[in-house]
Amino acid sequence: MVSRPYTSEIAHLVVSISVWAISSIFVIFLRLLKATWRFDASGKLKLDELLEDGKPTIIVFWHGNMVPLLAVLDRYSAMVLSSTGFRGAVIGRITESFGNLSLQVGHRHTLGLLQDVLIRQPGLLAIAADGPLGPYHQVKRGAVILSATCAARIVPVSVHVSPAVSLRRWDRMVLPLPFAHVSVRVGRSMRFLKSDLKTAARAGETVRTALEELENSGQRHWMNRKTETQSNNAIHMSKQKLSSEWSQERIR
Repeated sequence: MVSRPYTSEIAHLVVSISVWAISSIFVIFLRLLKATWRFDASGKLKLDELLEDGKPTIIVFWHGNMVPLLAVLDRYSAMVLSSTGFRGAVIGRITESFGNLSLQVGHRHTLGLLQDVLIRQPGLLAIAADGPLGPYHQVKRGAVILSATCAARIVPVSVHVSPAVSLRRWDRMVLPLPFAHVSVRVGRSMRFLKSDLKTAARAGETVRTALEELENSGQRHWMNRKTETQSNNAIHMSKQKLSSEWSQERIR
């Protein structure tokens, strides 16, 4: 008869191998995709300049942006949060493969643990504002509390991708397609005081508004770019047509 500890060890080994296999395949796939993307570097440069002073910073983003954002934050040494369990373990290993740190947190004592991390090792923390399980685009109060209690600034970040596939799940997760245009949008940093915790819902609304504005600006940027490209193509075709007609007139 197989003992329970032995069975438990086998189950743990199977889970570890599964996490390694799934995350490795995803990392290879994402790196191959990233190699084809066309980046608008202005937003990323703005983020780099903002982080140069080394002050405690909390990047907030929508959970649906996690896939392209992991690729954008390559080797930023950011502490990225994920939930406990199998899914969180996979996300954690993907995060570490892109040169960042992973912290799996449960529902209990999470804020105390994050406060300890920010106080002991001031740096960059990345939090999905509506994560890990939603609801969609509803900001949790964690980032606001951390900002107020740890004197950390909040920087809203959005990633606009086109073309992309949006999955039918609660966060409408975005998966960029090959040769996609990727634009990073960085909002103005904000800070909250302990007095703001009395109206945490209002502070959360401020964060939500900032993220929504970034997302809308990314969509407008892409539409303007698309219109400009179509206009340039139309002008080019008109010039070709005029040149062809002129050539035919000369032959006659």
